Amino acid sequence: MVAHNDHTVIGTLINVVAILTGGSFSLLLGRDFSEAFQQKLRRFIGVVTLFIGLKMMFDGIEWGGGIWMWLKQLGIFYLSAMLGILVGTVLRIEKGMAALTARAQKLFAGAGESSRARRASDGFTTCTILFCVGPMTILGPFQDGLENDFSLLLVKSVLDGVSTMAFARIYGWGVLLSAVPVGTIQGTIALLAMAFGRDWMNETMLYSVSLVGGFLIISMSLVILGARKIPIANYLPSILIAPLLTWWWLS
Repeated sequence: MVAHNDHTVIGTLINVVAILTGGSFSLLLGRDFSEAFQQKLRRFIGVVTLFIGLKMMFDGIEWGGGIWMWLKQLGIFYLSAMLGILVGTVLRIEKGMAALTARAQKLFAGAGESSRARRASDGFTTCTILFCVGPMTILGPFQDGLENDFSLLLVKSVLDGVSTMAFARIYGWGVLLSAVPVGTIQGTIALLAMAFGRDWMNETMLYSVSLVGGFLIISMSLVILGARKIPIANYLPSILIAPLLTWWWLS
């Protein structure tokens, strides 16, 4: 596990800078990336995300605990994933996020018919929804706050920065304002994870969070690569269930 320190919002700051930089660069450059370049970049990001997920799962195993501890960790991981998707399905997390994304796509489709002021407002709304609704928005700062590891937020920063470049060509300066809610939401999650998570989570509980989080990130990489559609958002409750099961079973 990574040693803790107080630099817990640096990943969020990088994300905010990526949005501002990508949007500003696009407005000044006045040119879009080619479709071929975007596809190559997406594949690269997908592979990097897969590597991060595999590393998190590897780090989430207590290798010195012996086979009995490994079996217990596997059981906790499986139960957390099953209970997580059950809770997520009941709460309709994935459908709620899909509805918000559909709203963003609707705004995107009607952008050409809007006035300049309306386009700026729609650009802010569209990018805020897209950048703040998704597993990375929760997993990234959560990982940053608990373990001071902002590698996932680096991946999100690249995705958001490139997306902002494309949206800025259509909506104009309004997309830059989405950096405010992104910084507020992700920074709050990171600070809460640091303030409370580190106080009541022991090392074994952190292992379980890393194991389940790695699984979710691997699933996310498959979606980015277009290999498979997985309801990742419905699994998000497992991040909270895993340490609770670990505390109950192993403490």
